[in-house]
Amino acid sequence: MEVRTSSTSTDTSMGLRERKKRQTWRDIRAAANRLLSEHDYASVSIDMIAAEANVSRATFFNYFASKDAVVFDADPDELSAYRSLLDARPHDEPTWTSLRHILVETVTSVAEQVVVQHHLLQRNPALASGGRTFGDQFRHTLIEWATQRAIAAGSTEFSAALLVAAADAAATTAYRFWDPDTGAQTLRDLLTAAFDTVGAGFVD
Repeated sequence: MEVRTSSTSTDTSMGLRERKKRQTWRDIRAAANRLLSEHDYASVSIDMIAAEANVSRATFFNYFASKDAVVFDADPDELSAYRSLLDARPHDEPTWTSLRHILVETVTSVAEQVVVQHHLLQRNPALASGGRTFGDQFRHTLIEWATQRAIAAGSTEFSAALLVAAADAAATTAYRFWDPDTGAQTLRDLLTAAFDTVGAGFVD
């Protein structure tokens, strides 16, 4: 199942004001990506990003809490589509199988920004030590979803946390060994291999 969280998928269902806000969010993100592709992270200031996006510093902070956030925050439409992807999994499907489908297919929708982030972290190790990743917001949503599934199935919160931790380890390892220059499909292949290796003990 291909899931692409295109900005056009929800634009038709929201008002003009909200569409403008989403576009401003993306304009600021795009401006930051352009600057960060040309300069070191430390040398790019919030003022530079705001100027590149043709917005004020105050407007920048209306959309992003920090310079890190402009790199790592998920697009609002991506979060909505991700929630739909979670809800679409069959209720009787083993949780590990669901986690595999969700994480592998999500790569398709966020591949462009993941490539930007990967290159940025490679060039700026200090940024990596900050502990944020592009998947933070997705991970929190996934933990809540898996916990609800586990409890509904008569399992425990501990079991759900264990499954999510194992899935996260598989995804993190695949990401670490991925060369972004090879494209998103290579990352999908690595994720699939990682889940095959780790998941034998989880599939019912």
